[in-house]
Amino acid sequence: MTDHILTLEQQVMQAQAKQIRAEDEASRLKSKMAKQRNELARLTELVSQLQAEKDILASEIKWMRGETS
Repeated sequence: MTDHILTLEQQVMQAQAKQIRAEDEASRLKSKMAKQRNELARLTELVSQLQAEKDILASEIKWMRGETS
C-alpha cells in the first residue's frame, strides 16, 4: 500500500513538474512572439518609409528628365 501511495505521489509530482515546464515554455514562447511582433512592426514601418522615399526619388527623376507627373 505504501508503495502504491508513493507511486501516486511521484506521479503527482511528475505531473506538476511537467505542468511547470509547460508553463515556462508557454511563457518563453509568448515572449518570443512579442519580440517578433515588435520586430515585424519596426520592419513594416521601415518598408513604408522606404516606399515613400522611393516615390519621392522617382518623382524627382521624372522632374529632372522633364517628364510630367
